[in-house]
Amino acid sequence: MSERTNGPETSGAGTHPSTSTLKAAHGSLANRLPDTFIPAAEAAVIPPLLSYSLLPWRQHAAEGIRLLARYGWTYCEASEGMILGDAGQHFADELARNEVAVSAVYAFLAFSNPGREREMYWHHSRIAVEMRRRGYRSVILGPADVLRGAPQEEDLRRFVRITGETAARYRDAGIRVAVHPHLGSPLFLSGSIERAMEELAEDIGLVPDCGQLAEAGIPLVPLIRRFGPRIHAIHLKDAAWITTEGGEPIPGGRRRTRPADLGCGSLNADELLAELSAASYTGGITVEDERRGRPPEEGLRANTRFLESRGFRPKSRPVEEL
Repeated sequence: MSERTNGPETSGAGTHPSTSTLKAAHGSLANRLPDTFIPAAEAAVIPPLLSYSLLPWRQHAAEGIRLLARYGWTYCEASEGMILGDAGQHFADELARNEVAVSAVYAFLAFSNPGREREMYWHHSRIAVEMRRRGYRSVILGPADVLRGAPQEEDLRRFVRITGETAARYRDAGIRVAVHPHLGSPLFLSGSIERAMEELAEDIGLVPDCGQLAEAGIPLVPLIRRFGPRIHAIHLKDAAWITTEGGEPIPGGRRRTRPADLGCGSLNADELLAELSAASYTGGITVEDERRGRPPEEGLRANTRFLESRGFRPKSRPVEEL
């Protein structure tokens, strides 16, 4: 969800993929977006639920909600800090005033400080209680920690154990849980995702991120087909490769990409949408804008225009149908 920094990651004998490998994994595909994509209301397959992340507004979530409503969005992805305490009541009031609903809450999972596990479980129990009270039905667990080196076997084991313990708090409150692979965490490369999803309970889902998949060199469609209904949502974004003038990777670069508006990066958002259509994907799609140094409305305007020009409408089916 948020931008992370970390050194090269390994998984077993594998290493963080080279730029050429990453580009090959996300190159041209046979399935292209039609000239006129079928609008949601006319689609033969149930369309995905479309949501927009409030991340760019951070402590100004109320402003973000009002802007989302102005641009026709009816669902947003919140972060844990927006829903707790007095801010949580203001947040809920603003949602009601603007007729915007929460598709999911992004909550942070600390996995590298064993001495504070009890405190973390209490914190997630608090989030679960508040989510149940407000009717927020899905939580996404993303890493709060950044590993300084390559993840070790014990890191993945601890991540799986802590995720399972944390998920129990939400399960007891009737909230569905998913994990979010991210650079700098034990859950990043394809091998670690495969291993974690095998060991976690079947009701724990996965929320892949197009930018993080590009960093890891993981093609989108095989991942969707591999995990099927366990894909609760997808974080949709575009990104540009970071290279030198000669097209080589930035020496010592920790991130291989930088955020871009949909249609303005190297990942080819048209092909990403076409892949989802070809895979008959009907889960959630949440647009994330990680660009900094500009008013968030600029990204909202650009990303909304891109989706609408492809026939995707922000107003979509109720979250209860997912």
